Amino acid sequence: MPKKEILFIIENLRGGGAEKVLLDLLRRFDYSLYHVSLLIAYPDGVYKNDIPKEVELISLYKRNHTFCRKAFRYYKRYNGFSFLLKYQLRKRINGSYDIVISFLEGRALLLHSLIKDKGAVNITWVHCDLSTYHWTAAAFPNLSAEKRCYSGMDKIVFVSYQAMANFSKVFDLSVPVTCIYNIIDTEYIKVLAEKEEVSYSCFTVTSIGTLNRVKAFDKLLYVAKRFSNAEYPIRFQIIGEGDYERQLKKLCNELGVQNMVSFLGFKDNPYPYLKKSDVYVSTSLSEGFSLAIGEAMGLGVPVVATRTAGSVELLDDGRCGILTEHDDEAVYRGIKLLVDDEKLRRKYAEKATARSGNFAVDKVMQQIYQLFD
Repeated sequence: MPKKEILFIIENLRGGGAEKVLLDLLRRFDYSLYHVSLLIAYPDGVYKNDIPKEVELISLYKRNHTFCRKAFRYYKRYNGFSFLLKYQLRKRINGSYDIVISFLEGRALLLHSLIKDKGAVNITWVHCDLSTYHWTAAAFPNLSAEKRCYSGMDKIVFVSYQAMANFSKVFDLSVPVTCIYNIIDTEYIKVLAEKEEVSYSCFTVTSIGTLNRVKAFDKLLYVAKRFSNAEYPIRFQIIGEGDYERQLKKLCNELGVQNMVSFLGFKDNPYPYLKKSDVYVSTSLSEGFSLAIGEAMGLGVPVVATRTAGSVELLDDGRCGILTEHDDEAVYRGIKLLVDDEKLRRKYAEKATARSGNFAVDKVMQQIYQLFD
């Protein structure tokens, strides 16, 4: 029996959660049954060397240079006219595929819509809650153009049921939908967590993510200030990089908490730092499925998270971790509960570990393969 031809599409391989999930998925693919290609707009990013050797890589452009940026701007400026993108795509994509998958909303979906005739089945993934964080609007000339792209799909996959439900608040479509949680390979993460010895001298709170507006790390700095005023022996560490790094470090100095907040930058292996933490905190304004929350749960680290579609679902509406509102005071109180109560920390650690079984590799991969039948 010939192998099924699968084409995945994503814009780049920078250090975001969706990109990491895709690489985790590709590492676990059954290449005896599928031939997999990966189309990227340009080969930039920290994960570009992690693509499995079995995957055929197709780059639309050599790098994110002027011509690449111009092609996307041209599409938006001229209300969906896409000559440059179509021309480049047709040069790179010669054959046809059994399944074409855009693995991220935004530009990946846009590229997919221009070659959907190349796929017998077309599937797109949505990793965020578009009702609270419609970041993809920047990729399209208007809402109607984005809706047309989704309308051309045969199925839309969401990473949480809440994000799936909220999608209808933005787009009223008749396309079939389903929910598949992101892979969290807890056993592999536990092995990686032992690769480096990490120790902390005091109670440590960790947060992981791209330093951008939606992650709202500024909130964590204001929370640190409250603990400083209360004279708690506690430190915060933020793992990640992004466009807001300079502003966050400036705010850190202005608040006078630079001695209790550490910016560790991007880590290829953040798990030793995460495992040894006393608490994991997410301050995001919006999440479809927070990979970092899921990984903390798998490592048995108790979680405090602001209410988003993803955190509510991951933490089982507060049964497996503390959910807070988005103001600084609420986040502070949520963390303080765990700082002050070791028994409560153990309770949430145990519940989080049990809950993480819902994101097990075999279970998620089976759901993905069923999409291809």
